[in-house]
Amino acid sequence: KREDLQPVFSFKLRGAYNRMAQLSEAELKLGVIASSAGNHAQGVTQAAYNLGIRNVTIYLPANASPLKIRQLEERGALVRLIGHDDTDATFEHAEDIARASIPADDPNTLYVPAFDHPLVSMGQGTVGVEIGLQMALEEHEQYSVVVPTGGGGLISGISTYLASDGVSIYGVESDRIPYVSESFHAGHVVQPDEFRHIDTVADGIALLRIGKKPFPNILDHVSNIVAIPENVIKRGIAYLPNNLGLRAEGAAAAPVAALLSGALEVPEDRPIVIVLSGRNIDEELYQKILAETSG
Repeated sequence: KREDLQPVFSFKLRGAYNRMAQLSEAELKLGVIASSAGNHAQGVTQAAYNLGIRNVTIYLPANASPLKIRQLEERGALVRLIGHDDTDATFEHAEDIARASIPADDPNTLYVPAFDHPLVSMGQGTVGVEIGLQMALEEHEQYSVVVPTGGGGLISGISTYLASDGVSIYGVESDRIPYVSESFHAGHVVQPDEFRHIDTVADGIALLRIGKKPFPNILDHVSNIVAIPENVIKRGIAYLPNNLGLRAEGAAAAPVAALLSGALEVPEDRPIVIVLSGRNIDEELYQKILAETSG
């Protein structure tokens, strides 16, 4: 499922647009605030443009990808780099600013969260709607869907739409930030005592915070979630251009990597749908990974 073909080169436009489309005309004029490692921010800026919102402020961690910063500014967003190296601390900072500038009776008016909101998760879940329609056209009643997993919004939305006796949903994340898989297997939200920066090529799913709203759906509808090493993700990134002619960021390559490495076991007697969530990877990092894995 090629979400790299979206106007912002990732699935994040779906959830951002679905959330923002519910705002009133008065609320739209006030503008929006968001924070993310980059892809959600691009979805917000594109959705804002489509909806006629011209006041968009995006908060990013200090180590955000230069490519993503440039793309946001080109789409008209005001980018603020926060003096933190981790996305979760940036989330908290942006939320504090949003709460200080919005009506007290609606704490979600202007802040557009990346995953922890029902409307955002429902928007991301339209990926699942389209998968279901396509598989039905091809007369597949039984199949597996493998989804990159960070905050939980995408896999929650997809699994809520698709989960049935014939469709199994699986998640993949980096073992450097294994909190979705740990939470899934524990049956409750697990996250570190303190936020801290962790380097990973899968920055799109490098979240220490698990979405509390989407998590119950994950427990109810997902078959398994695994965490895979950094070197395995890198091999997945290299596999896609070499074998399929596709470019993917680390998060998007994680499902492919998990299947190729055997870290994720799925039924072999049915089709497998892989969600290629995006292609926004810094060019220098991308070329470095390709060089490292060429041998």
